[in-house]
Amino acid sequence: MRLVRRPGVEIAYWREGTGPPIVWIQGLNADHSAWLSQVIAFQEGYDCIALDNRDVGRSGRATADYTLAEMAEDVRAVLDDAEVEDAHVVGLSMGGAIAQELALNAPEWVRSLTLVSTFARLDARLEATLESWRAIYPILGPREFARQSWPWLFTWRFFERPTNLRNLQRYADQAPRPQEADAFARQVQVTLGQDRRARLRAL
Repeated sequence: MRLVRRPGVEIAYWREGTGPPIVWIQGLNADHSAWLSQVIAFQEGYDCIALDNRDVGRSGRATADYTLAEMAEDVRAVLDDAEVEDAHVVGLSMGGAIAQELALNAPEWVRSLTLVSTFARLDARLEATLESWRAIYPILGPREFARQSWPWLFTWRFFERPTNLRNLQRYADQAPRPQEADAFARQVQVTLGQDRRARLRAL
């Protein structure tokens, strides 16, 4: 693990493998270890760089609200610290929104862009879901919150394979530093009210 100092917060990242660099950016409430299967699959041919976004995992906790553009700058600082000129960028959900900001604001750092289950604008239903999650997270706590979120996040086909649920449960149970309620609330807040649809034409 390495730490990169940013204004007011430190960003933790891990690095495995050799070859062209890939930076992996996770979504709401998830740390770098949620990419474990992908890193195992890619590390023989790629330099895999997986970070913990601010307010989750081993990265520092913020003291005020922030923007997706600032989170994209966290990624750029990680790449700079890793001494790579540019990278294949993979972002999931909120991580995909961060990846969009990185590609729009610092395209020279982006070799390719892969966006997974993400958004340029949240629809009203998803915003309502996130706002309700923000309310119930401190009531349920990290592990029980994770359990109730899975039916929202995965299709019925995912649940047909028992190993999928076992892996999710293991991830939830073994989190070395569960996300605090205020940190979760800040990550929810950063996703709300976004609309990059017009800006994406610049890519």
